[in-house]
Amino acid sequence: MTNLAASQTVAKKPSTLKTSLMMIINPIGAMKRQLEKVNWKLTLLVPAGAFGLLFFQTGLDMTGEIGLFAIGLSLIGLLYGGIGVLGVAYICALVAMGKNSEIKK
Repeated sequence: MTNLAASQTVAKKPSTLKTSLMMIINPIGAMKRQLEKVNWKLTLLVPAGAFGLLFFQTGLDMTGEIGLFAIGLSLIGLLYGGIGVLGVAYICALVAMGKNSEIKK
């Protein structure tokens, strides 16, 4: 009896075919449903990691060794990728809100 109750409370995962068809028919709705599950703070790890590695590679190319300069550049890249992308996203959101309020008038 407990296994039946537990299986009824678990949400069914849609099939890959259904997800693919929904991406073709309604891509915005499918993306919104998938992105609602993701914490926005975790999404900053991608650009922060990318900029951190890019800046680290630049430091390695400039000095030829893993030193304080290359690691410092890597940390700057992490900050630039995290805070910089967040700042650009914030500015874009403000611009989008301003344009939407003008359209509604």
